Amino acid sequence: MSGRAFLDTSVLVYAHDARDPLKREQAQQLILQLLRERRGVVSVQVLQEFFAAQSTPP
Repeated sequence: MSGRAFLDTSVLVYAHDARDPLKREQAQQLILQLLRERRGVVSVQVLQEFFAAQSTPP
């Protein structure tokens, strides 16, 4: 597979969400795969949204 893959905020949130182990595992595997392939892309906006989502109490 070639080209870049843009990671959305939801993928980062799922990767840290212990409430849904299946989604968490899938998101983590996707992120690891893209890191290994050096294809993952994340925008500053996505990082800001992720930080806001993780900083807000449930």
